[in-house]
Amino acid sequence: MLLAVDSDETLGARSGASPAVIRRMAGLFRPHRRTLVLASLLLLATTALQLAGPLLIRRAIDVDIRGKSVQGLLATVALYVAIQAAFLVLNYVQKVRLETMGQEIILGLRRNLFARLLAQPLAFYDKNPVGRLISRVQSDTDALRQMFATTVVGLVEAVVLFAGMLAVMATVSIRLSLVVAALIPPMIVTAWILAIGGSARFREVRRKAADISAFIAERVQGVSLLQAFGRERDSVREMKALNDEKFRVSLRAEWLAVGLFQALFFFEVVGIVAVLWIGGRWVLQGILTLGTLIMFIEYIRRLFEPVMRLSEQLGVMQRAIAAAGRVFGLLDLEPAVQDPARPVAWQGFKEAIEFRNVSFSYFDNGEYALRDVSFTIPRGEKWAIVGATGGGKSSILNLLLRFYDPQSGEVRLDGIDARAMTQRDLRRRMALVLQDVYLFPGDVLTNLAPDGECDDPRTEARLRAAARIVGAESFIDALPEGFRTPLAERGANLSAGQRQILSFARALAADPEILLLDEATASVDPRTEAQIQKALHELLEGRTAIVIAHRLSTVRDADGILVVQGGRIVERGRHEELLATGGVYADLHALQFQGAAGAGGGGK
Repeated sequence: MLLAVDSDETLGARSGASPAVIRRMAGLFRPHRRTLVLASLLLLATTALQLAGPLLIRRAIDVDIRGKSVQGLLATVALYVAIQAAFLVLNYVQKVRLETMGQEIILGLRRNLFARLLAQPLAFYDKNPVGRLISRVQSDTDALRQMFATTVVGLVEAVVLFAGMLAVMATVSIRLSLVVAALIPPMIVTAWILAIGGSARFREVRRKAADISAFIAERVQGVSLLQAFGRERDSVREMKALNDEKFRVSLRAEWLAVGLFQALFFFEVVGIVAVLWIGGRWVLQGILTLGTLIMFIEYIRRLFEPVMRLSEQLGVMQRAIAAAGRVFGLLDLEPAVQDPARPVAWQGFKEAIEFRNVSFSYFDNGEYALRDVSFTIPRGEKWAIVGATGGGKSSILNLLLRFYDPQSGEVRLDGIDARAMTQRDLRRRMALVLQDVYLFPGDVLTNLAPDGECDDPRTEARLRAAARIVGAESFIDALPEGFRTPLAERGANLSAGQRQILSFARALAADPEILLLDEATASVDPRTEAQIQKALHELLEGRTAIVIAHRLSTVRDADGILVVQGGRIVERGRHEELLATGGVYADLHALQFQGAAGAGGGGK
């Protein structure tokens, strides 16, 4: 089943063809005024060269051939060849310059969009599917590139060429021009109706294609479970249903597209027949020259090309304007979590972490994940947070790192409200290790560097030392290229435990003052966990640590334990104290260790 996605309004999309969007699109051309001036001059030149071709054919027939002048005919033919060559060269230069301009505009837009996405807090990603965000950065900006590079100039070129041909024909023979002009209104109306209808249907085709892409992505990502539960045939049937629907929609869209070209071809045939019949009679009567008649036929053949181009490019223009509205909406979207105008400089962690009456919900009208939470963790101590899944443990770390801001209360470090600091100043003193490890594209050494920079020999030595301390060096050296072994996507060429150990080494290489561990040892075997616990015991000297753990065996030596249930802290104290009270922690401990004993007994 395909996941439902949020509407474009979530991303701050603007109305498709609003004047503000169009004005802002025009503003993107300002840094490229010289290119636009050059393109305009080249447009006039190429249009004039295209108009000159039929005029030269007329001259060759009426003057050179009629006068039996070989030299004149040779000169006319040579001029025709030169004009066509000049057109090809100038048209090539124009297309290259415009494509370069379009790419430069899109490069800036994509860079700004990516920076804007990275500036958004996690709440933004809770509401917006990643696939839609990728579409903003890739598909929508590419629609704009196509418009900037080809559509705008193509539309102007089509209009200028169309008007130029009508003007030349009217200058040569106003009477025959009226015959051609009579076909233009019904032709334009027909093309407009078919183009608008086709545009709507092709949008539906793209939506169906997006559904198929999402379906394939979901099934490929979960192929192991799909095979394990024997869902291959069901997935094939669902895929067939999606493809059949896309086929039906595509077929209706193609009917209109083919109908458009056939309609324009029909008008072209009607125009040629009318000119041949009426103009041919005038040639026989001596009212019109044969060269003029052939010139008109040649112009009619060329006249329908800009009309077809106009009908095609109008759909492109509509899509580009709609894409621009979405792109600008995202660019204007201010992050919900922002740095203060006058931040307080945090000189380093010296005293304590304090949550003071903090209440927090992930959604505006949602249930609170934390309710009136208060606690203090002194510098240099290791505290654990335990409790049932969904109780609010990870929410505490999210607020401490300021991925979110609480609805009420304060998160303080050394007595300073976290909202009074810059996010960079806050986070650079902390390191986070998650259960679900993310490894960046690149080699092992690059992933160990907190900032991705590892070219300096001293930096490399520090990274290797961090790997050695957490016990990662042994399996890294066994890799084909050691520390320079390229990692597959998300580190797929490493085991889950190896990825977890690398994340420890990365965190320790950052030399944080505060270490945050969220189920960080859940993916490693007991032997590796014991190795990591030993390394952590040595490395946590002088550091503050907050550990979220389900395995209570890993938090026995913690300086303090917070028991979270239903978004509230229901118990706090050391391991022995909490066991003695016989409360929630004692129940969790008994349940966990009785289960472990039962599992062990069953294996005998």
